[in-house]
Amino acid sequence: HDCEKLLTDGSTLMVHLDELAEVEKVVASEQLAQDLAGLDPNTLSLEDVNEYLTRARACSLMDNPHVKAIEARQRAGQSREERAQHLLSQPNKTIEELDEFCDTSTVPIDPNILARIKRSRDQARKFEGQAKTWLSPTSGSPKAKLDLVRAAITLAERDFNIPAIKELKRMADFAIDLESRCDQVLRNQYSHTEEEDMFEVMMKWADYAKQHLSMFELPKFKELDSQLTEHYRWIERLPWYCPNHREPHGKELYEDVLASTRPEDDLPPDDEFFTCICHEAVRPPAQGTVSDAVQCDHCYARFHGQCARS
Repeated sequence: HDCEKLLTDGSTLMVHLDELAEVEKVVASEQLAQDLAGLDPNTLSLEDVNEYLTRARACSLMDNPHVKAIEARQRAGQSREERAQHLLSQPNKTIEELDEFCDTSTVPIDPNILARIKRSRDQARKFEGQAKTWLSPTSGSPKAKLDLVRAAITLAERDFNIPAIKELKRMADFAIDLESRCDQVLRNQYSHTEEEDMFEVMMKWADYAKQHLSMFELPKFKELDSQLTEHYRWIERLPWYCPNHREPHGKELYEDVLASTRPEDDLPPDDEFFTCICHEAVRPPAQGTVSDAVQCDHCYARFHGQCARS
């Protein structure tokens, strides 16, 4: 109090005294020491840290333990700022990394840098939210258009590393490839190199698209799927379509017709016993047995009894 009174009295003088300057420094030092007593450095903002250190340098109190703790906090803040600026310059930022720097409860950073970090994090979360909405749309929501999806993925990957965006890209790549295949089929330009039947292959495409790619708008697939539906409806109307096996037995029918229309069947048989309407010869019965064959009274041709009755 005496020093403060002395400074008050000295301020009325119109001259500069080195002794008064020294007294002023002592008063400032004592006041700073009182302000620092019981102060938790970990609760100080970057602005407060700089203010206390400026006061400490002015009154030569840098050796004070509280000042050293505040100085350590300043160094930690500067290191954190450098890492934050480095993160902002990177093209593969993660939301977790951005969240870490948004937490100011440990070491403070410059408000301008913090604002940039928060804007970047908000943008990343927006990309993440949109990707999750496209991947898991609600009932009745419009399907995602592939051109918009690709544009969003390109923007997001330019600055961020977001798992939801990576998953969206993976699914979008499948959808784009499917659309390309369907377009080639519709224009009769698809090159089928697999051993499996082409219609079976396209049905597998359709099954996969309906199970995993229903969130996307796929106009080419939709057109091809409609044609496949009409194709299989036509197959179900064929006389030789089997409902039990859910497929036409055309091969069996073809083989039956082929077997029944062999050119060699148009020639008369070389064996005189081939006189029945069937393809079996009418042989004389073995000794001691009776034949059921009958003979025509006009042409004397013999027929099996069963054939004659039918």
